[in-house]
Formats: sequence, C-alpha cells, structure tokens
Amino acid sequence: MIETKTKQIDERSVSVTQFPARKGLKIKLRLLKMVAPGLASATGILQGGLEVDFDSKVLAYAVGQLVDSMGNDATVDFIVKELMQGTRLDDKEITDSLFDMEFAGDYGLLYKIIAFILEVNYGSFFENLNIGSLTSKFSSVVSPAKQPQDRSES
Repeated sequence: MIETKTKQIDERSVSVTQFPARKGLKIKLRLLKMVAPGLASATGILQGGLEVDFDSKVLAYAVGQLVDSMGNDATVDFIVKELMQGTRLDDKEITDSLFDMEFAGDYGLLYKIIAFILEVNYGSFFENLNIGSLTSKFSSVVSPAKQPQDRSES
C-alpha cells in the first residue's frame, strides 16, 4: 500500500508519498545506473559481494557519483520531475518554480530531501544492503557535527 511519510528537515516539514510500484522500480533502476559504478568501486561490491559495512564516507562517495551524473539537463529534469513527484515542502507541492526558488543556494536541504525520498521509497532495499537509515547517515555527511564553542574564562 502506498504511504505518505512526513519528517522535519532543517526546521522544514517534508512529506513524501511513495511511488507506485512500477514507477518506483523504473526510478530505482535509473538511480542505480547513475551511482552503481562509484559505489561499487568505493566498497568493493563487485569483488566481495554485498557483505560490506557502509559508512558515511561510502555514502558520501555514492551521492557524489549521483551529483557528478547531474552534469546534464536530462538528469536535473529527472530529479525535479520524477524523483520529487509526490514530495511536499511546508505543505506545498514541489513544482519547477518552487524547486528553483526554495533550493537556490540551499543544496544541503535539497540533498537531505533526496535522501529522505530514497529512504521512504527504497528503505527495505537499503536495509538489505546493511546501509541502515539512509537519511541519518547522509545528514551526518551534509551537516557536519557542530563544534563546541571555545569559551574563555573571565
């Protein structure tokens, strides 16, 4: 059954409705074609099978491969029109114009939302690969932990 999940990301409300099965499978296959080569080389999947521990660095590398593949207009359109379909930001559907306005200069938020979309739609796939919660690992890559402030004594 298709579900909608909502999460607070950077103090913004993000709602993601799962893709219908056939559409979800098509999108997953397209995404895998984009990131699989980099992910495979980063983890040794092709040589060592799927029994590998994924960490933030491996995930960052895979996301980097996705970002590298975004070098053409067709891939950007795919993300806006296909991947973001069924996603709402602060109760507003993410249209072309909303996408351009909301994410201008705030790509960290965009990447966190993409990670949430992937978790909502492909969470069981990631669990089977021992990746665990994609968004928590991805958030640690995109938003490094805050450093404690240096306090001087008076």
